This record gives sequence, C-alpha cells and structure tokens, in this order.
Amino acid sequence: MEQKNNFIEIHKSALADYITFYRDEEARQEAQMSKGEAAAGLLLHTGMLYRYTGSEELISNFLQASQEKRKELALNATAYLLDLDLLTLAENLYSADILEDDLFDQAESLFFRRDELAVMIDLVRSLAFEAIQQEDAAIYPSFRELIKKEIALDRLLRSDPALAELASIPLRALMPLYAPSAIEPHHWWLSSWASDAVEAEAAAFGKSITDSVTDSLSAAKAMFEKHVTGSFESEFEVNPDVLDILSDSHSPYPHALVFADGGHRLHATLAENKEVMILFRWEDEQIKLSIHVADNSDDYNICQVYCMFRDEDGDHSERIQINNATGIFPAEWMHKEGCYFALEDNSGKSDLIIFEKEEDVE
Repeated sequence: MEQKNNFIEIHKSALADYITFYRDEEARQEAQMSKGEAAAGLLLHTGMLYRYTGSEELISNFLQASQEKRKELALNATAYLLDLDLLTLAENLYSADILEDDLFDQAESLFFRRDELAVMIDLVRSLAFEAIQQEDAAIYPSFRELIKKEIALDRLLRSDPALAELASIPLRALMPLYAPSAIEPHHWWLSSWASDAVEAEAAAFGKSITDSVTDSLSAAKAMFEKHVTGSFESEFEVNPDVLDILSDSHSPYPHALVFADGGHRLHATLAENKEVMILFRWEDEQIKLSIHVADNSDDYNICQVYCMFRDEDGDHSERIQINNATGIFPAEWMHKEGCYFALEDNSGKSDLIIFEKEEDVE
C-alpha cells in the first residue's frame, strides 16, 4: 500500500505541474515545453492516477466538459504524440541482439513507454470520440495517423512474443497496484503469457486502419456515456484545476469564475432565456442579486430563486425571495460545495442560472 500511495503522490504532483504548463504560456516558455507536450503530460498523469485509484470522478471531470474543450485538449496531445518516434526506437532494438548487446534495459523501458502511450491515446479517443466518429477534419486525419503508428508499433513488439513477455515483466509487476476497472483488454503487454501477444496479433491481422479506428471508438464511446450520465463518489481527492482547465466560460457554478469577496460582480443569464440578465454583487457579507429584462417587462419582479449546495449536513435547497426584481442571501452560500442557482417564475417554470463573466466595480 505504501508503494501505491507513493506512486499516487508522484502522479498527483506531476499532474499539478502539467496543469500549470497547459494553462500558462509563460510557464511553458520557461520550461521550453510545447502546449502539445503539456497536454500529453496532463493526460498521462490523469490516466495513471486513474490506473492506481480507479477514481471514476477523475475521468468524469474530463468527459463532462464541452465537446470543443475536450477536442482542443485531444488535438494538442495528438500533435505531440504523432512526433513521438517509438517505432524507430523499437526497430533499432529488435534488429539488434538485445541480450548480447546489453540492450535489455532499453527494451524494458520501451514497454513502459508503450504503456504510457496507450494511457494517453485511450484518453484522447474518449475526449474526442464524437469528433472522430464524425470524421471531423480537425482531428480525424491526425488521430487516424496516430492509430496507424500504434498498430505498426504493436506489430513489431508482438513479432517476438517471448521477448515481449520478458521485457514487460517489470511493467506487469505493477499490476497488483492497479485498479482492475482501469485495465483495458487491448493492453496486451500487461498479460501474463506470450500466447496472448500471439492471439492479439492474430486478431489484428488483416484489419484496415479504418476498421481499427472504428473498433477503438466503441470502448471510448462506452466510457464517455458511462461518465457523462453517471454519478460517482471517490475517496481519491480530485484536483479541482482538472475541471477548471476544461470548463467553459459559461457555467452554472459561480465558483467557476473568480468571485472575489468585494470589488467584483458576476453576470448571469437564464439557460433558456438569454433576454434575462442577473447580476450578483457582494455587499457586507451578503450577496445582492438583481434581475434585468431586455423588454423591461415586470415578469420577474416577484419570483423565487433557489440556491442548491452541499455541506457536512447534506444537500440543501435554500429559497431567495425576489421582490422588485432584487433579492439578498448570505455570501457564504456562494462558496459551498456544488453551489448552483435556479430561478422559478410566477408560472412555476424553473430555469437554471448560467454564470457568464465577472467585472470589477467601483
């Protein structure tokens, strides 16, 4: 357990670093790192944390983001992964006498890198599976090329099943530390027997690249649907910045924006009625909200807003009475876990309040 916890802390620390690199161009410049490398590192350490913890919440944070945000992250990572030349390294190793030339350490390292590549590709295909399935010109050609390279690498690695089994022993030694749910069937190098490599090769023989891409998307689609529709709890503490980097500028959660305690106000609208604007402003440990309608109608002068949040006592739904299109509530609600707001008009119809931006106020 101590070894597993050590690995978890290593990947948590690395993930925090790569989140910074992905979000901060200046940090990337100082580290001489491309955005693609930052994206790939972010996916690698997220995927490895999932391996060790089995935290479904961690994956949900990625897959519940908007398609455009997910595709952007996948595109950046794919560009970097295409430049990795593991195939040439494998060709050089497999053309030499690995045992005689004392290259076996490099062969073991190659299988670790093959495993890392799979972790990143698995997340790429899940992040962008809709775009890939629709053959989106922005990502489909590069993803197809990535799969083509992955297939060629595996064909070479499986060409000597006995060597593959020996070289992957250190990697397989970590299997007891992994969450069973995080191991994918196509990770053939984690199998215990050389015969599995032969069977994997036989199954892949004769498949076109298009068929391979299609096959790879079925698992990605299943993962996506599971994590978008599911609700998960985990003992593993998810880094909130993982969600922040993928969050849209429009969010139902007020803390998705930096709402300072004074000096700022938040702009929001209704999800289904963009003609309604709601302003939230800090006033003496309270938040004052005011409702503004484009056509100056009085439809929202008297209504109700509900604030939902969670604390140590459980889930709460607090009513904020609106009179003369204004209402006041305790500022601390804005900082509660899972805080969001909904407005109920006079007809009883409820609509989610979506936060759009913040601004300084004098």
